[in-house]
Amino acid sequence: MSKIVFFFFIFISHSLFAYEILPVDSVKAGMKGYGISVFGANRLDTFNVEILGVLEKAGPGMKLIIARLNGAGLEKTGIISGMSGSPVFINEKIIGAVAYAWSFAIEPITGITPIEEIIAAKIDTIGEGEGQSEIKIRGEGKMSPYSGVTLTRIRTPLSVSGFDDWLIKKIDNFFGAKGFNIVMGGGTSGERSESDSLFIGSAVAARLVGGDASLAAIGTVTYVDGKDVFAFGHPLFFSGTTSIPMTTAYIYAIMPSQLRSFKISSTEKEVGAVLQDRRGAIYGVIGEKARTIPLNVTVKKRKSSKTFHFDIVDHKELTSFFTGLTFSNSVLTQGRSYGSLTLSLDVNLKLEKYGDVQIKNFFSGENALMSSMNNINDVLKLILKDNFEKIKIEEISLTTDVSEEIKTAEIETVKPGSFSVRRGEKVNITVFLKGMKGKVEKEKFAIRVPETYNDSTIKIAVVGANGLTSLELERATDRFKVEREGQIIELLKLIPRNNVLYCLLLSTKMGMIMRGYELGSLPSSMLHLMQGSQNLGEGRFTKGGIVARMEKECDFVVSGSNTITLKIID
Repeated sequence: MSKIVFFFFIFISHSLFAYEILPVDSVKAGMKGYGISVFGANRLDTFNVEILGVLEKAGPGMKLIIARLNGAGLEKTGIISGMSGSPVFINEKIIGAVAYAWSFAIEPITGITPIEEIIAAKIDTIGEGEGQSEIKIRGEGKMSPYSGVTLTRIRTPLSVSGFDDWLIKKIDNFFGAKGFNIVMGGGTSGERSESDSLFIGSAVAARLVGGDASLAAIGTVTYVDGKDVFAFGHPLFFSGTTSIPMTTAYIYAIMPSQLRSFKISSTEKEVGAVLQDRRGAIYGVIGEKARTIPLNVTVKKRKSSKTFHFDIVDHKELTSFFTGLTFSNSVLTQGRSYGSLTLSLDVNLKLEKYGDVQIKNFFSGENALMSSMNNINDVLKLILKDNFEKIKIEEISLTTDVSEEIKTAEIETVKPGSFSVRRGEKVNITVFLKGMKGKVEKEKFAIRVPETYNDSTIKIAVVGANGLTSLELERATDRFKVEREGQIIELLKLIPRNNVLYCLLLSTKMGMIMRGYELGSLPSSMLHLMQGSQNLGEGRFTKGGIVARMEKECDFVVSGSNTITLKIID
């Protein structure tokens, strides 16, 4: 952003800054000043700042002020995770915010984001539509590598409370490489007198999960003007336009560490919404209400039932992860994450355009909880990453029935009533499955051969969910490729269920899939005409089709597959 635009904005917004600013071009080595942050008991404290110089090309079009800090115990702790956004003043003029640090440093030397870059977070909102909400920061937000020593964003504490240890490890795996430091938080502190508002140097949180468990990114407020809040001094996820609940935060104390010192904190009162997530800062507005997704999880076990309530951030990449995470956490409050488990899963989604969509599934085994969590994650990713339309999720309800046992059975044998059948007639099929401890399960189908079927033989496949998915992908490689608006919802309703036994009549006649629609058993003349569409990339031929399908719901997970061939007689 040019200086002209910057100063124009300052003049037309005469009330934006109560403090004078000192532009980065006026900052010189040797200048001394102070910074403000919270280090304990939610009390503001100051630390000393000595300017060492300015990095002119710290990033594309970006300058960074380099400074040495001391006081407030920083000689012992080094740069502290959670200091991001701490404002720095020279001659009572604000120059920017503490935001970057060097890895393996033995002195508290920091990179300060210039104030021009910080207020640009608000200027970037002018004339801008809805953002993409993607996590664009990879790794640790590195600025530049030098012999293994890197200048990175100060790691943001991700305050986690109410989550099982098993899930905290997964949170760490997901966020650790993105510049976050996972720390144990708590509920509200109860110290409300000073934590009901945001002010320069106070702790602030961007809350990603709220309700019966909490997860929030903690930083420091750089500047407040009226309802406008600037914080962090670097991006959260670099999502651009966003909507995340903004809360006050309570800092209990500093945990000194040789690896990485951090602020022990908890989230407090929701006071507004983070609306911009930019290179130089996050920008929020006090009094704004962030758009979150209500999540209700009901866990049934034996004769008990308990419902948990959460608010999840509405984000392309994070909503699915946090929904699966909070679902698993709810289950773990009632049981265990390992050993023999069986879970039924009902997913109810309230979508703005499509109304209520229900998806069911069933999981059993040593990794049943992990499988159910991944299933939830995958379903929501499909919706949130639809390239043809933005589907808004208004509410999510998950219900699961948990038992501490394994319920599985494998398809062993398929026997027809006869190996020949007439067109238009039913053929009886008996399926034998081998269950736990050798128990034999038996299921029966009576499936009709269409009168219009004109091959001399017909195949009957009996499969579980995995077998059905493999069969579909083998015969129609584009079967699950999204090619039009609304197709995602159709595909969600076709997701195979693990506890369903599928009996399929298969045709060898080729068909075609165009824009997500399947045209089955096409005559040769039509196939010739459609060849041009395939050459233009508008459609793909299929290797046969499913001419009839029957399902039977079981109380166990079905695995395996078996295919038989019958003769068609006149």
